[in-house]
Amino acid sequence: MYLVRFFIFFFVGLFVALLLMGLVFLAVLTPKNIPFGTEVMVMRGDSLRDVSYTLKDAGVIRSALAFQVLVSLEKGESSVVAGTYLFGGSQSAHVIAERLNSGDFGTNSQSVTFPEGTTVQEMSAILSSRISNFDVASFIEHATPREGYLFPDTYFFHSDVTSKEVVQIMNDNFLEKTESVSPSSRVTIHTLEEIITMASILEEEAQTEDARRIVSGILWSRLEQDIPLQVDAAFLYIDELEGRDTYSLTVDDLKIDSPYNTYTNVGFPPTPITNPGLESITAAAAPIYSDYLFYLSDTQGNMYYAKTFEKHIENRQFLDY
Repeated sequence: MYLVRFFIFFFVGLFVALLLMGLVFLAVLTPKNIPFGTEVMVMRGDSLRDVSYTLKDAGVIRSALAFQVLVSLEKGESSVVAGTYLFGGSQSAHVIAERLNSGDFGTNSQSVTFPEGTTVQEMSAILSSRISNFDVASFIEHATPREGYLFPDTYFFHSDVTSKEVVQIMNDNFLEKTESVSPSSRVTIHTLEEIITMASILEEEAQTEDARRIVSGILWSRLEQDIPLQVDAAFLYIDELEGRDTYSLTVDDLKIDSPYNTYTNVGFPPTPITNPGLESITAAAAPIYSDYLFYLSDTQGNMYYAKTFEKHIENRQFLDY
């Protein structure tokens, strides 16, 4: 009697397992005839579940659950590259997973890389060089109010991407990347807006992680003591000085009447001056405080700190320009 029950349960279990394997095989490996021109947008921050159901709703895959299992086993959720994908013809879920992993959009897409510390103006030039007929003026119009909040990274944009889409994708990436800089992780008590403005300055004023954290502490201390920041990098955001570098600024330049003149104005410039990377944002949120109130950097990136103005003047002998 027990032997009969054992065989019944065994064969029922085997049948169910084979049935499930067959369904998974059908859903994952069998190519699906997808209508040509089917577009699916995968946004940064979308979970694997979100992506799988977006693909299912668009008619690209048969089973959202089977696709999730496939990607999790083969690639891992973090490997899905955000962007707009074009599908059409006979493709298996395995091939689709490979495309999502590699960022193969199936369109005339371009990879666009923005270095850390790139300004909106510089970003517009990069986009223009990478994407034909890109609307630079529209990008500058929509991106300028978000200076500082467009995360420098490598993106994949399709050939007919709009300026609004580019700004939205980059800002979404900023929000995702800065989730780690939560209020509980900050050494400072400052707002995110203040931290991003500080980070945009640090991006230009120091090159290494330690130097950025030390300079961050110096600049926060100057703000707390109502001492002008006196950061040269902010001057490059002034229209009449566009194209210059900090080493070519003159005494007359330092007298320019502008809210970005950090010698004549106390406090932050009115907006971020670059789009900083995560290291600079982290340095702004977690500064290293010291007795230093002054610093200099040479063209090689070496830093010279001082506690007094007299020592700061002495340090100028180390500058190689």
